[in-house]
Amino acid sequence: MAKVSKKWLAGVIALLIVALAAGLVIKKKHDLAGLAKPAVRPTPVQVAESVNGTVPVTVHYLGKADSMVTADIAARITSNILAIHQREGDMVKAGQLMVELDDATLSNKVRAAGADQRAAESTLAAAESAYSTQKASFDRDEILYQNKAISQEAYEHAKSALDLAESQVQAARQRVALLAQNKEAAVTEKSYTQLVAPFDGIVVKRSAEPGDLAVPGKPLLTLQALNQGYKIIVQIPQEQTLNISAGTHALISDGKEQTEAAVAKVYPALAANSLATVEICLDKIPFQLPPGSTLGVDFILKDVSGIIVPAAAVVKNTTGAFVIGITDGTAHHIPVNILGENDKQAVVSGIDAGAEVAVGQESQMLKLMDGMPVTVAADGSEQQ
Repeated sequence: MAKVSKKWLAGVIALLIVALAAGLVIKKKHDLAGLAKPAVRPTPVQVAESVNGTVPVTVHYLGKADSMVTADIAARITSNILAIHQREGDMVKAGQLMVELDDATLSNKVRAAGADQRAAESTLAAAESAYSTQKASFDRDEILYQNKAISQEAYEHAKSALDLAESQVQAARQRVALLAQNKEAAVTEKSYTQLVAPFDGIVVKRSAEPGDLAVPGKPLLTLQALNQGYKIIVQIPQEQTLNISAGTHALISDGKEQTEAAVAKVYPALAANSLATVEICLDKIPFQLPPGSTLGVDFILKDVSGIIVPAAAVVKNTTGAFVIGITDGTAHHIPVNILGENDKQAVVSGIDAGAEVAVGQESQMLKLMDGMPVTVAADGSEQQ
């Protein structure tokens, strides 16, 4: 009986403990419910105002600026390189010495040709002297023959001697002329060891060094002309040739400045999966850059009119695009259709002019949930 009373007492105590704990929990919840909820801190955002207007729809590529005239400086003969006087970026004037080749063998050839020519000239002088002597002798014999003072045989012998002397003079003259040509050819060949600039230009590539063997047709330096016109070459996908053609306007930029030009030629791709080539011709190279510089090129495909917002205000996802409108300090996701865009602006439908929209990096924009409180921290209109 005593054991039953103890068990009953322990159960009552346990129930009292549970009831007390439950009461404390209920009281805590009641106390917490009576406390004021902490205020949600608004997220700071940049905003811009949507406006009516027209935006050029562009597509961006990189282009390379080059001179219209480019020449590879190469040897015409095989010889060792003694000196190359320029490197990339060096300016040269027309006629300026650029490369020197070993001319030892050719110098010997010129000297030998000169010696042969001088020897032939001496032979010619001797032949001409002999002819003069023979001519004077023949003239005397001819008078004697006419006066029947010598026989016909003697006269014919004198005539044959004169003809022989004349033929020797002609042969000597021909040899002198031939050897003069040989010497001129040797001098010309020797001149090939001095490679000079064909025009005013800038060296854009150096392909050899002193000690290398120069062979005909192998470029040693590459030179681009100055002030003979320039071109910007842009590689584009073949399908873009449907939108870009001769006359298409383009905006050329070095990242700081911008200038406008027009497409001169479009060369289609020569093989499947290869790129087409666009050529833009200019009188002067943009922004005083050296040939070979890389530039940004934005082709203007068309103009689109409508509601304009900064490109940084449009958020794209798998279901479409939206902007984040700001009304009374609250963010609202507004679906839009993109009618046209470039790297700075977008033309959209789905909102009215004068609406405030959030502007920022995509990672920041994705954090702005629909209905989230926001506060305007800065004006993002300059991003338009």
